[in-house]
Amino acid sequence: MADEDKVMVEDAIRTRISDTKSTRIVCRSGSPIDVTDLTIVRPHLAKSIIVLETRNAASVADDALTIKTLLALMHLRMGGGMGTIVATVQEESSVHVAKLVAGDAARILPSELMISQIITQTCRQPGLSLVYTELLDFDGDELYEVLEPALVGMRFADVIQAYETSSVVGVKHADGTTKVNPSMSTIMQHGDSIIALSADDDTVVLRASLPSPLTAPPIDTMALSATPLTPSKPEAILVLGWNERGSFILQELDNYVPAGTTIHVVDNVDRSTNVLAIGATASRYTISFTKGNTVKRSVLDSLHVPSFTSVIVLANETIGIQEADAATLLTLLHVRDITSRSSVDVNIVTEMLDGRNRALASMDSVNDSKATNINAAWYALSIYDRPIVWIGGGRGDNNDYTQLDDLVLTNVKAIICIGEEADPIFNHWCTEKRCIKALTMDEAVRDAASLAEQGDVVLFSPACKSFDMFANFEERGAVFKTSVNAL
Repeated sequence: MADEDKVMVEDAIRTRISDTKSTRIVCRSGSPIDVTDLTIVRPHLAKSIIVLETRNAASVADDALTIKTLLALMHLRMGGGMGTIVATVQEESSVHVAKLVAGDAARILPSELMISQIITQTCRQPGLSLVYTELLDFDGDELYEVLEPALVGMRFADVIQAYETSSVVGVKHADGTTKVNPSMSTIMQHGDSIIALSADDDTVVLRASLPSPLTAPPIDTMALSATPLTPSKPEAILVLGWNERGSFILQELDNYVPAGTTIHVVDNVDRSTNVLAIGATASRYTISFTKGNTVKRSVLDSLHVPSFTSVIVLANETIGIQEADAATLLTLLHVRDITSRSSVDVNIVTEMLDGRNRALASMDSVNDSKATNINAAWYALSIYDRPIVWIGGGRGDNNDYTQLDDLVLTNVKAIICIGEEADPIFNHWCTEKRCIKALTMDEAVRDAASLAEQGDVVLFSPACKSFDMFANFEERGAVFKTSVNAL
C-alpha cells in the first residue's frame, strides 16, 4: 500500500521486476497513516509487515510519517495478533521514538546508519561487499531463524553438526539477544533459536540421527609458536563526493582505522565546515577537504589516487538517481584507469543508488593472484553470477581438481591454462569446457579477452603457487594487471 496511484506503482514494480515467479504482488492505493485505509490490506492477517521510509511533499524522507504509520498499526493490533513488523527510519534519533510507539512488536532499523556501517566495513576489508551481497540478497541460500526444541541442552559445537543441508552460524537466545559465531561451548536453552544459512526455511532440517557429542582433539602445545602482533600501519582514505551518509561514515571510521590515518574529502560543493567539524572530534585520524568536481579527470589526477589505500565514491543525492549514478560511474571509471596504471592495489568502494546500475560498475577482469590453492580458487569461482573465463595454473601441489568440478561446469565458459599445471588442468576439463594452453601471461590474457563477451568476468585465480614463472604471487598479480592494461 502506498499513497500513490495504483497503476503507477504497478508499472514501477513491473519495470524493476519483470518476472515475479510464484509471487503474486497486489497493490493498493491508500494512506499508510490512515487506520481506515490500512484495514483494506488486512494487516492482522499478514505474516510480516515492512514499513519503508515515507517521503513528504518535498520528496525528503520523513521519519514522522513512518512513526505515524506505526501508530496506526499499533491501533489495529489492539484488536488481535499481527505478524512481525519491520520499519526503517533515516535518523538514528528516531529509533528511540519508534520503539516507544511500537515496543517489542516491531524491529526498527536506522537505514542511513546501517548503510554507512556497511560502506565503512567494505572500505576496510576488500571483498567484503561480495560477502554481504551473497548473504543478504535473495539469490541462492539465505539466513533463517528456526526454533528447534530437540537441540536444547546441546553444545553449539554439536549443533553445527546436526544439519546436513544447512550451515548454522549463530544463536538467537530466548531473551532476544543474538550471537553470531558464539563460543563452541554455548549450551542451547529453552526458547533459543538457531540462525542458519539454507536454501529455504523448509530445508533447515535436522539429520535423521543427531551426532554424538564431539570430543576436542588433544592439542600439542609444543607445536604452537607465538608471533608478535604487528601494529597496523596508518591508512590514507579518499572520499569522493558527499551526501548525508558521509557524516556517519566518518564517525564510523574513527572506530576502526589505525591511529595516524589521514582522510581527504573532495566534493564540488564546499563541505569544509561540516567535514572539519567531524574531524575535530576524531581521535584516530586527521581530515582535510578540497573543493573540486570529482567527475573531471584533471581533478582526480591532481589527487594522486594511487597514494591512497582506499577510495570511497559517494552518490550525489541532490540530483536525479540516474544522473547521480551516471556521475558515480564516470568517477569510478576514471579512478580505475588511474589505479590500473600504477603498481599498487587500491580498495575502491562505490555507492550506487539504483541496484540495476550495479552490473555496469562490475569489473570485467579480476586479479585474484593470492588464490594459491584449490580452496581459494573455489571461493573465487563461486562468487560471480556471470559467465567466467578462468585463467588458472602455476606450480601445483598434488591438486585435486575434482573439488572444482561442480563450479567449473556451472559457472565457467572457458579455461586458459598456464604454468606447470597447464597440462593437468587442460586434461581434466578439455572434454567439458573450451580449454586453451598459454605459454605467457600476455598470451593468456589475450586468449581470455578473445573468448569473453560483454558481461563476462575474466578471472585470474590460479589455484596454484607462483614459483614456476614468478618470484611470488604479488609479482604474478602485477604481471596480470600489466597484461590487462596492455589490451
